[in-house]
Amino acid sequence: MFFDVKSAKHIEGYRIELNFEDGSSGVVNLSDYASPNNVFKLFLDIEYFKKFRVEFGTLIWGDGEEDIAPETLYTKATGKKIIYTSEKNSVQPQNSLSRYDTFSFAIPGCDTQLAASVHFQSAAAD
Repeated sequence: MFFDVKSAKHIEGYRIELNFEDGSSGVVNLSDYASPNNVFKLFLDIEYFKKFRVEFGTLIWGDGEEDIAPETLYTKATGKKIIYTSEKNSVQPQNSLSRYDTFSFAIPGCDTQLAASVHFQSAAAD
């Protein structure tokens, strides 16, 4: 997707330089995630923090126990807001257990309208 992390490089401390699918780049400071009171408590060990990797379009630590949504990383690193519109188009073919939903979103200052389609398949009734 447009916000997927393509590459990442540790800069210093909790700062990571990120490059995204849409060509944007920036530096994200994740120091506010390191806390003994949340799921990111392992980040308090800076050596652990520096051992991130890029998988599935985002940053992952350990065996996948910790990750941060690519949309969050994108917003924090680029300063660009992602605005999801309330408009949702749903199409359900007649006599079908499938439904296709399309969600639109935009990034202010970006001329491209972005959309994502999701296909839902319902379980067959007994």
